Amino acid sequence: MQRLLHIAVYVLLLLLMLLPSQAKFSRKTKEQLEEEAKLEALCRHRNQGEFFRLEAEGDCRKVATCDKEPGTGSLRLGPLKCPGGLFFDIERQT
Repeated sequence: MQRLLHIAVYVLLLLLMLLPSQAKFSRKTKEQLEEEAKLEALCRHRNQGEFFRLEAEGDCRKVATCDKEPGTGSLRLGPLKCPGGLFFDIERQT
């Protein structure tokens, strides 16, 4: 009987140790998954560090690039806006 109690305590301690590691993972909402899918489609055929315009019309100083977030590796959009009087040349990437 005492041995069974020791085993039960041991199993309980193992479960308690595993619980915090399981809490790190969160569920994503439908909106988050849709947003990720749009971002993946937008970045699919682009090179790492390649700048592009999100809008054909509008401010030619605004560009963006696809990159990976350090640590998590999640895909993200990095916006950039040139200072007044300058614009971004998409062809030259400067």
